[in-house]
Amino acid sequence: MNKLRRIVNCASDTIQYIRLYGWQVGVSKDRVGDRDKWHFSAILFPHGRGSTTEDWDRLGKMVAVVQTEAGLTGEPVTNAETAAPDAVQHFIWLEPDSRNAEGT
Repeated sequence: MNKLRRIVNCASDTIQYIRLYGWQVGVSKDRVGDRDKWHFSAILFPHGRGSTTEDWDRLGKMVAVVQTEAGLTGEPVTNAETAAPDAVQHFIWLEPDSRNAEGT
């Protein structure tokens, strides 16, 4: 998960992708008004393959890493419950402006 931690810590408005534990995942951070928007997406890799329980367990762990590393407090908005297993899974957090929290 160190690769994932690195891209979370370097997140910007350009999504960065890596392949990790049977998933192709991406992380980005952008501004929406006065809020920070974090976006984590994942699709099974190789594309079109079937999924296993282990795949979904790993995805849950990766979502937790993103949330912890980025210091996100709320639950993400996600399509994971309704999207087909072989579709892109999206997890989006809108957080208060981190610059305000730091006093800048």
